[in-house]
Amino acid sequence: MRIVSLAPSNTEILYALGVEDQVVAVTRFCDWPLEAKNKVQIGGWINTDAERLKELAPDLILTSYFMPEPLREWTGPGKLLHVEPKNLWDVFESIRTIGEAVGAPERAEAIVARMKDGFARLEPTAPKRAVRVYMEEWMEPPMASGNWELVAIAGGEEVLAEVGQASHDFPLAALTVADPDLIVCHWCGWGERTDNKRIVERPGWQDIRAIRDKQVYFVHDSLLNRPGPRLLKGALILQRLFNSVVANTKVP
Repeated sequence: MRIVSLAPSNTEILYALGVEDQVVAVTRFCDWPLEAKNKVQIGGWINTDAERLKELAPDLILTSYFMPEPLREWTGPGKLLHVEPKNLWDVFESIRTIGEAVGAPERAEAIVARMKDGFARLEPTAPKRAVRVYMEEWMEPPMASGNWELVAIAGGEEVLAEVGQASHDFPLAALTVADPDLIVCHWCGWGERTDNKRIVERPGWQDIRAIRDKQVYFVHDSLLNRPGPRLLKGALILQRLFNSVVANTKVP
């Protein structure tokens, strides 16, 4: 089978399923595992090269969230498979769906089982109180993220977004009233880069307790934004942050 992956999350799932040898092309944003960067790159989220895609003659084209314009009325080679998970259960189902499509259903079930087991193991080590957190997926304008159930699983409480809700902007007053214990930035495309000034120097944000207490953290966006196996690692990082905040803060 010849597979083209048009989303980094799908690429990670394909590698986890052990079918990377069948992947003939990915996007320029597909950077994990590192070996994926050596694959033929066929544009990004919105600028898929339709002619190049036809030349690759894929049997399966995987998309996620955004359907590139050339594929909306695709008549070229390859079956289209689109996944768009809204919550953690949907993530599990998308892994199963992709596993079925590439002939690796048992491996897909094993991945889901490992993820479920890993999330379950977080419960005994959760902080003694729910840590109130503002999760930021983008900075201009600030966008609150409710991706998956990771915050709740790690022992936190998201103050501005709900699970399954798309990232959205909000009035500053809402965040000021919520007054979270900490702020976690996982800005799309930023990876491990950080820039505290872009958040702590925002007009009006100095009244927020997390800013005053210097409880602003950055987490690699791929560990929190991509609906794939590494969400477990993202949840582990969040729980470490939450436990650290509780250990250094007087519990009311």
